[in-house]
Amino acid sequence: DDGCLNDAVCRGHYEQAVKQFESGRYELALGSFQAAHRRRQMPWLLLNIGRTLQRLGPAQEAIGYYERYKKAELNIDAATL
Repeated sequence: DDGCLNDAVCRGHYEQAVKQFESGRYELALGSFQAAHRRRQMPWLLLNIGRTLQRLGPAQEAIGYYERYKKAELNIDAATL
């Protein structure tokens, strides 16, 4: 079970972010991915935030999110879900 996709609020932010990302509205997508992550701290959301930041240009910030993803994915536990 996925903690974000099973939470209506988190899922709404995520689905909105995907639409915004796919239409090239990266600033809006970033905010929506971050809102989803604030709601449910799923590691894969960090990956999406990193990808969005990469499109916006701040490479160092994107790398930071990729590194957080790697660390969180290795340490994921039931409480995170």
